Amino acid sequence: MRFLPEEKRDLKTIENCFEKISKLNKILDENLSNNEFIAGSKISVADFNIAHVASTCFMVKVDTSNLKDWNRWISNITSRESFKKINEIIISLGTELMLFFDKIKIL
Repeated sequence: MRFLPEEKRDLKTIENCFEKISKLNKILDENLSNNEFIAGSKISVADFNIAHVASTCFMVKVDTSNLKDWNRWISNITSRESFKKINEIIISLGTELMLFFDKIKIL
């Protein structure tokens, strides 16, 4: 994953992003307090999609320690072989895209 060099980081923007993701995680945690999965009692594509995005919280050190149901859910989804396979494909595709963009100087 790419991050800007420290001297180019906008700390206010980073703080705002952490606040927003924390609010969204809290909403998700509240929904999951009544449901095993995003859409209810059965796993769906929404769980895999949102879990992929939500799992980035671990990479950027978002505090999720107070989100009991969020942690139960993310652990349930990310421990599945199907999630691991999907995640490998997504990461591989992302890496290939970043190499491509580097080559043509888009990003």
